[in-house]
Amino acid sequence: MNNITFPRDPAILFGGTEYRFVVHSRDHQMKIRLGTKATVTSKNDGGLFLVRQGFYTGSMRHGTIPVMSFEARRRHAGGIRRPAGEPEAFSPDILAQEVSELLGQAMEQAAQLGPWSDREAFVLSIHGTRLRLIAAHFTAKYLSCVNSATMPTTEHLWVRRSKWFDLKLVAERPGALKLCMGIYEYLRRGNAEVAQLQKVFEET
Repeated sequence: MNNITFPRDPAILFGGTEYRFVVHSRDHQMKIRLGTKATVTSKNDGGLFLVRQGFYTGSMRHGTIPVMSFEARRRHAGGIRRPAGEPEAFSPDILAQEVSELLGQAMEQAAQLGPWSDREAFVLSIHGTRLRLIAAHFTAKYLSCVNSATMPTTEHLWVRRSKWFDLKLVAERPGALKLCMGIYEYLRRGNAEVAQLQKVFEET
């Protein structure tokens, strides 16, 4: 099952056309342009895409960049083993993977939809049975510097991670559901600084 649509969800209407979200479970590659160096590629484990009337538009404006990426790992993510029920230890490798996916989304938005603008990016991550959301806000200056030969030490990236929700624990499932519903509504209402959504809402 590669695509999951939600036909009863409220659509975003523009010019008589309905835009909806679709879950795409196949890996998706995103290019990150690091100044004068060769382009590197970040790969997610699928994501949430904006589609038009249930099909990919084929246009570079909508449907080719995830509005949110998915990341799936086994319980012992990053090679760090943990007993059942114990919290996951911090792993710089896992954080680096998450940031690369966040940056990949923001850079693809700039490359395809431009110009350099403040952008938000999101990754919904699941390690074994534990779910959480990772979000980042990229300033226009930060993205421009990433694409230049230098990165000033004054530029910083703000990455936020929600708490873990263990889906095997009945008591934590409502929190996980609220998290997913919250980010879905945030994206659907046009509040997010995500280029594809901004383009649609600007035109409505």
